[in-house]
Amino acid sequence: MKYLHGFERKEQNRLYTQARLLEKETFGGVDFSRAKKIIEIGCGVGAQTEILIERFPHLEIFAIDASEVQLARAREKFKTHPKRKQVHFIHGNAKNIPFEDNTFDGAFVCWLLEHVPTPIDVVKEARRVLKKNGNIFINEVLNSTFFVEPYSPSILKYLFEFNDYQWTIKGDPFVGAKLGVFLTDTGFRNVRIVTSPHHFDKRQKKKRNDYLKLWLNIFLSAIPGLLKTKRVTPKQITNMKKEFEILRRRNDTLIYWSPIQGHGIK
Repeated sequence: MKYLHGFERKEQNRLYTQARLLEKETFGGVDFSRAKKIIEIGCGVGAQTEILIERFPHLEIFAIDASEVQLARAREKFKTHPKRKQVHFIHGNAKNIPFEDNTFDGAFVCWLLEHVPTPIDVVKEARRVLKKNGNIFINEVLNSTFFVEPYSPSILKYLFEFNDYQWTIKGDPFVGAKLGVFLTDTGFRNVRIVTSPHHFDKRQKKKRNDYLKLWLNIFLSAIPGLLKTKRVTPKQITNMKKEFEILRRRNDTLIYWSPIQGHGIK
């Protein structure tokens, strides 16, 4: 599996920044208050893990990821964390989780399925390791909802190539819209799908500009792959960066993006 964003230290730092910036929207519907032991599938650098243990300090969390590089950063982050004994970082495949059936009270998946070929297999495997009545919460992207005002053609052209490149490397930048089907077809009940709009304008100017910076860094993380495949040129990258700077400076700028949260019960 190719990873769109890469594993550089700067990119890992972006994941921590992103997790905090989007915490309210990402965790708005997540409730593990009755769970004791959960699995986080695709934990990466532990950015969401840190928020999970803060919001639900009673939990024991088993966080798995396929990347030893990301796990090393996660372990580094938690080395002195006061709840470190309750968090276990494990190298593992999301489609072949190294635990027995009916092990966990809950499962959490965040920004993983967009990078995985046949993502329904991950949902199926999550259900296998959940106990009866266990809850799963999945947050995923729907990049077709991205919008900025004023009109920024270089950003939109870059976004098209970004999404198309992710699709060609077997990812899915629109996977959020499919969560209801995945959860239903794998046997979850009481399936609930909620849109999670991120909408920032001059009323929240600081957060708006932080969000613009986040999206710029997301775009920049894919540059090596986009240049290698000749999907973008250095000039297009420069124009895209210029438009982000114009958006940052203007008072009337707004940015919108609406990922999807799915919930189901085994």
